[in-house]
Amino acid sequence: ERSKAEAALANELQRTTVLNSATDQANSVDADRYKETLERITDYFSVPYGGIYYFTEDDTLTLVGECIDPDREIELAGMGVLSANNPLIYNVLTSGEPLVVNDVCQGSRIDEAVLLAAGFEAVLVLRIAESQTATGLLVIGSAEPRSWATEDIALMEAVAAQIGRAIAHHKLLVKEQQTRCALETARQSAEHANQAKSDFLAKMTHELRTPLNSIIGFTQLLGDDTTLSPGHRQTIGIINSSGNHLLETVNGILDMSKIEQGQIELNVESFHLDHFIQEVVVMMRSRAEDSQLTLIAEYPKRLPVRVSADKVKLRQVLINFIGNAIKFTEQGGITLRVTALG
Repeated sequence: ERSKAEAALANELQRTTVLNSATDQANSVDADRYKETLERITDYFSVPYGGIYYFTEDDTLTLVGECIDPDREIELAGMGVLSANNPLIYNVLTSGEPLVVNDVCQGSRIDEAVLLAAGFEAVLVLRIAESQTATGLLVIGSAEPRSWATEDIALMEAVAAQIGRAIAHHKLLVKEQQTRCALETARQSAEHANQAKSDFLAKMTHELRTPLNSIIGFTQLLGDDTTLSPGHRQTIGIINSSGNHLLETVNGILDMSKIEQGQIELNVESFHLDHFIQEVVVMMRSRAEDSQLTLIAEYPKRLPVRVSADKVKLRQVLINFIGNAIKFTEQGGITLRVTALG
């Protein structure tokens, strides 16, 4: 009785070891883990072969891992035995019911000649599934006829379920890795595109600065010509102001790339507020008049004479506001009102 109890305990311990190995495998992507599980299975049953095959959509089963007696040469998948076209295998894949063959030479068999040639006289084939979808097979081959015990079949079904989780886990990790690689590739492409854009903007602004500086320089010379009438001098002044604004806008284009890179800076300076407002109004008045609109500026005398701000960016904001007002005003006039807060 004692020896029977010890044998039963050892058997239960071995069963637990097999299941634990498969459970560990479900939490690992180590390919050698399959081999470890199969070694424990073949040791448990004292059989020469254990194999895990992954089922593909083209009705073929790809070997994932196997444990084989080194004195035997077995390649079941290559022999065509493990094919979804085989009615018995098809039934395992679709129904989930294990294929139990106690003696290849008697009763139901996969392929008697091939199995005997491979040295098998008994086989156990179980479905590996992921969310009720067949993903592979667990195959155990015995070199002699044997009766597969019900509890052993149940154990192997539990092992197959754990292997299915391992395969699903591996597929998920592979997909995540592919997603990360795709995101990294997209990030690098975006960085390269931004750098190319920044290089282009830097080159373009350089090409535009040269003629703009010439225009501004000539208008300054013309503005100093005392022989010109006041009207002409005023027109030249507008050209000069517009040229300066265009030059500042060109410089501001570079700021767009700096904003994207988080490198934008405010260039704060002190300037005369009244002169600044009048300069913007005079610059935009011709556009307003082209649309049959009036443009004036209203502000109280108590406004500070000088303010500190980024003059270029503030001018651009006001020009954008006034430009939109001109665009969406059909008739009448536009008034730029400036007030002091606090």
